[in-house]
Amino acid sequence: MTARVASAAVDLSSPEATVGGYIECLKAGDLAGIKARYYPDTIEYNLRGRSPIEDYVIAKKLVFTDKEVDGWNRVKSRPQAKPGDVQLEVQEIIKGTNWLFSYILRNMDGSWKLISHSGWCVD
Repeated sequence: MTARVASAAVDLSSPEATVGGYIECLKAGDLAGIKARYYPDTIEYNLRGRSPIEDYVIAKKLVFTDKEVDGWNRVKSRPQAKPGDVQLEVQEIIKGTNWLFSYILRNMDGSWKLISHSGWCVD
């Protein structure tokens, strides 16, 4: 499968804009768009076509303080968190099933980039 070319406008102005664009790229099967929102953009990413995401809502936003950084780093999660990183918890409906995704973002010279994500089924 050939990766589609990312749209010219990549909005990294906020964590919400980055995650929203990332999800739209998943839905479109746009590997270049996904990588444009990730740090590093050389991340290995296995995209098998368009994701069947039907809907999503950002359920919670947390700005990491020293307390959250300590908790994240204590369990040896990678990459290491820093104060000011943002976690967005996003509820997604995929093929009629409810999923919860946790996205960690970092502001890099005014651009919010994804540095980590994980997801699990809640149905």
